[in-house]
Amino acid sequence: MFADLAGELGAPDPERLGDLLALLYDGAPARAQVLDDVAPLEHARQMAAMLLDDI
Repeated sequence: MFADLAGELGAPDPERLGDLLALLYDGAPARAQVLDDVAPLEHARQMAAMLLDDI
């Protein structure tokens, strides 16, 4: 799913970008639950924005 979207955005390596975004998408909620804190969700959003800015 993320690799397809990254490809549509013209990412030079959509598979890699897709994997990185999926890691954020899957990992941030788990980390937020473990810490009982929503900060990891905001951090993941910021990191995704940085990855997308590099396209």
